[in-house]
Amino acid sequence: MKYEVLDNLYYSGNIELLNEPQVAVFCSRTIPMTLYFPALELMKKIMELNITITGSWQSNVEKKLLDNREPKSQSNLIIYLAKGIEHYKLPRILQDD
Repeated sequence: MKYEVLDNLYYSGNIELLNEPQVAVFCSRTIPMTLYFPALELMKKIMELNITITGSWQSNVEKKLLDNREPKSQSNLIIYLAKGIEHYKLPRILQDD
């Protein structure tokens, strides 16, 4: 992945998204089934909005949201990585976005 460095911040993509209002998504790795589907439905609706959504996209719910995101969605995504950017591979669903 091609990336750039700005003041020790390694990034790839539109850095101006950091200046936009954002909604963070953080989900537990384990979630009660009574909350699983309502959480997915809520986030699907949020992803249809013209908003910047941030998160690490690591939990099962977060990954499911990425997999189900519409290619022409109005939302922008910021992915915070727990490890280095050098070997990160963008999820296939976002490569054409």
